Amino acid sequence: MKLVPGCRIVTMGISEAARNSLYTALTEVIGDANTETLLKAIPLYDYDEVATKADLAVLRSEMAAGFAQLRAEFTGEINPLRGEIRGGLADLRAEMIERIEGLRVSNNRWMVALMLTIIGAMASLRLIG
Repeated sequence: MKLVPGCRIVTMGISEAARNSLYTALTEVIGDANTETLLKAIPLYDYDEVATKADLAVLRSEMAAGFAQLRAEFTGEINPLRGEIRGGLADLRAEMIERIEGLRVSNNRWMVALMLTIIGAMASLRLIG
């Protein structure tokens, strides 16, 4: 007799000897091939281990509740990080604006100084020439 891989044999109240006796008797009456077919049709696993639609519905609701809880925990942990990142980006933005403004002012001073130098040089050349 071939067993279904991964299934546990459950004799459900009869001994292994009684099962073998039944197999032998059936073989004598209906033949070896028919006995194999019949015994393959009779499940060799415990019906308590088979999942029903109700079992699956319970599992589905438990998993949905678990995922909802996980989502809530994740959101609770992520929201403070979002706030920190936004605050850090706002600080960085303000610092960059301040630095850019400082560079602009410095650049304007250099440009004014350069223009005054050029104007002074041109005025000197007119006075000399």
